[in-house]
Amino acid sequence: MQEKHNLIIVSGPAASGKTTLIEELMNYYMAHFSKPSECYLTLARERNIPMQSAFSEVSREDAEELYCSICKSHRWVIGDQHLAIQFQRDSGMAVSNKIDSNVNEEYVPAISKEFIEKLKANGVDVFLILLDGEPEVLLKRAIRREQKTGHTVRNKTVEEMTREVEAERKIFDKLVAETQIPNCAIDVTNRSKQEVYLYAIQRIHEQSGKRNDGPEWTR
Repeated sequence: MQEKHNLIIVSGPAASGKTTLIEELMNYYMAHFSKPSECYLTLARERNIPMQSAFSEVSREDAEELYCSICKSHRWVIGDQHLAIQFQRDSGMAVSNKIDSNVNEEYVPAISKEFIEKLKANGVDVFLILLDGEPEVLLKRAIRREQKTGHTVRNKTVEEMTREVEAERKIFDKLVAETQIPNCAIDVTNRSKQEVYLYAIQRIHEQSGKRNDGPEWTR
């Protein structure tokens, strides 16, 4: 029987709590952390491509092949990935934490149906989580985070944050409809970090049949 591997992708707009949820899930599943976008930077370094050109000179096919190989090397992999990206703005943030001023740049999908199918063909079960929330709440969180950590706020107005939230929802719905992968969307607006985590674990167990693949949650 072919060995099965598991990938949980945590998506959502800025300041929706992706990092916090990932840390909890990694502890629960004793998982390896790897995000799809990092594959572009890894291949750029290997090929001596300038970091600022990584997302334009490294092909999507090569980056996806590398990510599949990472997933096949571990039983559990967890990573975060914005589903909706602004190519120029996000490239700048990934390389230097600086963001282009063109807030009206079009949002495009970061993950394709073909990528999900490629993962499945390589024996990787995928579960997709969208952390959703009210734009006003997420913006306040993002501003607090910037003040505390210096992490750049990509969208600085409620209107800009609303565009990001709506783009993430739209691409999530489309990807789920096209691939039928197990998934859940969690509104984080009025949920505590613990409530988000427990809800995610419950949904993963219910939809993926992975109830016995992780330790019991005893905290």
